[in-house]
Amino acid sequence: MGRRGSLLALAALLGPLGCSPPTADAQPQRPAPPPSGPRPRYAAMAGGDARHTGRSELRGPHEEPHILWRVRTRRRVFASPVVDARGRAVFGSLDGEVLAVDAAGVVRWGYSAPDRVFSAPAVTGELTVFGHDGDRVVAVDERGAERWSFRTGDDADAPPTVGPDGTVYVASAEVAALAPDGRPRWSTPLRAHAFGPVALTSDHRAYATDLTGGVTILNTDDGAVVRRVELNAPIHGGALVLDDNAFVVGADDGHVRCYAPDGTPRWDHPTRGAASGLGVRATPALTRDNVVVVGAEDGGIYGLRAADGSEAFRVQTSLPVRSSARIDADGWIFVGSEDDQLRALDATGALRWSVSLGADIDGSPAILPDGTLVVGADDGALYALGAR
Repeated sequence: MGRRGSLLALAALLGPLGCSPPTADAQPQRPAPPPSGPRPRYAAMAGGDARHTGRSELRGPHEEPHILWRVRTRRRVFASPVVDARGRAVFGSLDGEVLAVDAAGVVRWGYSAPDRVFSAPAVTGELTVFGHDGDRVVAVDERGAERWSFRTGDDADAPPTVGPDGTVYVASAEVAALAPDGRPRWSTPLRAHAFGPVALTSDHRAYATDLTGGVTILNTDDGAVVRRVELNAPIHGGALVLDDNAFVVGADDGHVRCYAPDGTPRWDHPTRGAASGLGVRATPALTRDNVVVVGAEDGGIYGLRAADGSEAFRVQTSLPVRSSARIDADGWIFVGSEDDQLRALDATGALRWSVSLGADIDGSPAILPDGTLVVGADDGALYALGAR
């Protein structure tokens, strides 16, 4: 606990690392056979899927919504909510509470962690998995009762990612692959702390970002490091995996970069704020038209063509955008900002509506089965927005 400041200071002392060819890194500990048993019936996680495309099969509100209800906690809600198999919004707060809330705004269960919860939860089958700053990842059942926990090497700030076989991937000072029952399959150390979620490809690779400005590419079968790609600035968000398993990542130098699966650069798009030292902390998302959507510290919401990084659109807000975009079934984009506004862009990137919540919105919204949007804010509340 309390390591965040020292880790960021370490990243600053290391300074720019510069771009260099991919390199090999440390090898995993405790390799074990993959888990057996049935796949989970349901999975949900930050970024919508294991690639972090941000996509939902549900339709969000296309007309300006109203605030329907709010559920308050005692401290800031940074974590993005996810939707469980029963259609409940599950989210965590910096007060250590993790709550499941139904579509009417009624709290159905709660879990009290011993420290702050920055991590968005993930749902795998009947379990909800999340990390907290007590250096643990915890799984609870549909009543909020703890089923298992896993000790991490540092604060568990990164949202868990669920693989197609139910394996849970967590990142902290290491990347660990856990069976659905919490048994560790393998663990591979990272060079620094990770805030972003692990991203998974279709060819058994995992991309893990860290604060030294590197992306470690691992084999998901055994945790072996395939290669490491060095950037020139710390990375706070996770990687987005494109259709061909290339990846896109933003960094603290204000650049959004795309790399081929073998780690070679494809394109590099500097945001408007890059020249002023303003970074990119959000995890990029991907529309069904292959436009990368990502917010930046300069207040811009950027739409970049995945093929070459050229700008398809940009919407300017007045304060940093750290919220990762949620994209609905019609291609509409929902994203928050530190100017207190939750915005909706249509599939072309045109601004269609904006609603103020009266507090910073750093997390991503989620869409409930009835089309209601739910999102957390810095006033400690989870908000529901929809038609009255």
